[in-house]
Amino acid sequence: MRPNPADRAAASPRVAGSGQLVRSTWRGIPRAVWALGFVSLLMDVSSEMIHALLPACLVTVLATSATTVGIIEGIAEATASVTKVFSGALSDGIGRASCSPCWVTDSLR
Repeated sequence: MRPNPADRAAASPRVAGSGQLVRSTWRGIPRAVWALGFVSLLMDVSSEMIHALLPACLVTVLATSATTVGIIEGIAEATASVTKVFSGALSDGIGRASCSPCWVTDSLR
């Protein structure tokens, strides 16, 4: 015997009371996760603000040339790229992806 599609639709949380399901899902997220998400958002915004304002500050306040700002930006990007290469090689050598929370928990054992 085939199930009745009307019975299946009534039992489905997506169809019946979908607004309630979304609200209960958002309320089910712990406060610590919300706090960490908000802090992460603020850190991203502040980082992007610094990246946008630093060249202007260097040129106007410190009276550096555009060439100097370019050299500083180039060194910063090269440092980030080299760090990624070496951390990837280190991760491959260890055999697992490493992150600072993993190091903290490993050191506590």
